[in-house]
Amino acid sequence: MQVPRALSIAGSAARGGAGIQTDLKTFQEMDVLGLSAITSMVANHPRSDQDVFPIELNAIEAQVLYGAA
Repeated sequence: MQVPRALSIAGSAARGGAGIQTDLKTFQEMDVLGLSAITSMVANHPRSDQDVFPIELNAIEAQVLYGAA
């Protein structure tokens, strides 16, 4: 029997409380193999606003086309 798979296309939150990290935790709880394509990285600095680092579109496309196959 093949394990169900789900693809999350989202940002990566360094603290693990949102984005890809949370999606993968949810998939695991549902007995689903979680696949991911990261669209941005978020770094929370303790003394300032968070910084968001977007991923280039061609890198996102490659993750979806080749990584989730």
